[in-house]
Amino acid sequence: MKKIIFMIVGFMPLYLIAQSVQLIDKSTHNPLADVAVMSDNEIIAITGLNGMANISTAKVEMIVFNKMGYETTSILKSTISDGAKIEMLQKTYDLNPVVVSGSRFPDSLRTLAQQINVISSSEIAFQNAMSTADVLQNTGEVLVQKVSLAEVVRCCEVLKQAEFY
Repeated sequence: MKKIIFMIVGFMPLYLIAQSVQLIDKSTHNPLADVAVMSDNEIIAITGLNGMANISTAKVEMIVFNKMGYETTSILKSTISDGAKIEMLQKTYDLNPVVVSGSRFPDSLRTLAQQINVISSSEIAFQNAMSTADVLQNTGEVLVQKVSLAEVVRCCEVLKQAEFY
């Protein structure tokens, strides 16, 4: 009985000094999963779906939080309180605009005879359209006529019958 009490009392300080943090997205405040928590260039934890990680095993004072698509964040362990929420900022990538051309061969934007409007990747992501036709229709400069598969089949049947008469 004394051994059990001694073990409980002996391990209690370890539980009390456990330091956990939650990593969240700075803009959405959603928990971030799969964030690598590093100390002295060694991974000490990886966050779960709830964004929680235990940092009490950190060997050095500087803790680095790293996730693909997010800026790397470095914080001193002494400045982090237990249960703290650490915000990570998404990286922004500068992508070149894409030119959609009607020819089979690639053309430079400067050599095209007609004016072309460029739709940036952020505009496409903001529209959250189901298809390329929806993106083009949302510009207001392209008329897109959507046809259901049943209408196409009906037209094909009519054309087929017209050939035989």
